[in-house]
Amino acid sequence: MDERTGIFITYGQSNSANHGLVSLDNYPNVYQFFLGDVYEYKNPSLGTTGLRDSVWGLIGNKLVDQNIFSQVVFANTGWGGRSINELKGGHYLDYLIYTYNQLFNHFNKVDGILYHQGESDNNPDKVDLYYANFYEFVNILNDNGIKVPIYLSQASYCTPAMPVNKSLTDIQRKLITDHDYIFEGPNTDLLTDTKFRFDQCHFSEIGNDKFADMWVESLIKNFHK
Repeated sequence: MDERTGIFITYGQSNSANHGLVSLDNYPNVYQFFLGDVYEYKNPSLGTTGLRDSVWGLIGNKLVDQNIFSQVVFANTGWGGRSINELKGGHYLDYLIYTYNQLFNHFNKVDGILYHQGESDNNPDKVDLYYANFYEFVNILNDNGIKVPIYLSQASYCTPAMPVNKSLTDIQRKLITDHDYIFEGPNTDLLTDTKFRFDQCHFSEIGNDKFADMWVESLIKNFHK
């Protein structure tokens, strides 16, 4: 690995994990980090839930193809179906912190946390608590010496039973606006058409390609900002 290698840790719920579909399985110069070791990137990726595919390899390919990085490494720590209240503590957060420390010790840097989550908070009882819960999550990271950019998706939609919730995505955007270390990730509520979601929640091959483009746009816009 060289100085132009991008090192990222991923966190969130199922759309950050191996619950989607991807048509490609060739990821030159993209790697995954798991329990202290580096592997070639393949789906399903290591370290996260689900038996299908995740978006990160596509993102790595696009970042390398556009010469943003020479290589990209992802450490995946997402958990399907989890709310921010769950992800801000317990063994979920312990796993993120443990993985972060291993990743940092191996590469001497981590360029950011890519966070995609919100669907499990798309109900009235949870929306109003989202800001405080996410801010607590960030403060716990800081208390553990983790002070890196966080790229936060705006996400609420998961099937017509949980339609786009503007109140939730407005809170996610307010977190981005209020804190200079939280940057804007993809707005996946723009990808609600059934062609983008094979089961109306998780991303299809077309959906993950769009999702990857959104991540790349966000990273290009905000990296080293």
